[in-house]
Amino acid sequence: MEQWYKCPRCGKDILYGANPCPYCKCSLAWSRQGPVQYLPPATQPEPAYQPQQTPQYQQPEPQKKKSNKLGIIALAVVVVALAVVGSCVVCVMQPESSDVTSPSTMSEQAYALAIADQSSTLSKALTELSDLSQNYQFGDDEWTTDVALQMVKIRTVHDEAMAMTPPSSMAEIHYKYTQGLKHYYTMTDLLAEGIDKLDAGLIEQATTEMNIGTGYIIEATKLMNDFTESKSK
Repeated sequence: MEQWYKCPRCGKDILYGANPCPYCKCSLAWSRQGPVQYLPPATQPEPAYQPQQTPQYQQPEPQKKKSNKLGIIALAVVVVALAVVGSCVVCVMQPESSDVTSPSTMSEQAYALAIADQSSTLSKALTELSDLSQNYQFGDDEWTTDVALQMVKIRTVHDEAMAMTPPSSMAEIHYKYTQGLKHYYTMTDLLAEGIDKLDAGLIEQATTEMNIGTGYIIEATKLMNDFTESKSK
């Protein structure tokens, strides 16, 4: 038999055991005598107020400036090498005797004069390159352009010499001369890359090429002076 009771909250008639009240939706505790307790819905405690924390500003660490120590050491090697080469090339391939024209053939005279002119250009370019190396200015466009210009002059002398056909009597001189210029040409490639990358290894290789080239040039100069002396007798 159905048993009806009054909801202790809204007073509506409800069946025994109904939970929650179908009318007011309140939770009920039952006994055999009916709903004896009204249970309000559990409430969640409000969270304690927590002030929003403002993140602290952290100053970014300053970027470490790229050290030029490696470049300075590398260029120090270049300075020494270029100083030596500059002193050696001042009179490269310029005969000791001023009278190279008299007993020589026209082709020999033309060759000797062309080599002397090239040597003058080469000597000036190497001397200027040495001066620039001693006053290095990394990142300066004008300095970089000046260095590149001297390298172009060295390469131009190389190209002109390689295009020449020497007299047979001066073939050995020309061979030594062009061998030296080949090493100078390689030196400019290595030096340009070494300065660009601040790579001491590349610049050391450039120095080696320069020294080898200078050895050939000195041999060619001696042969030229011997040739000139033999013609003047």
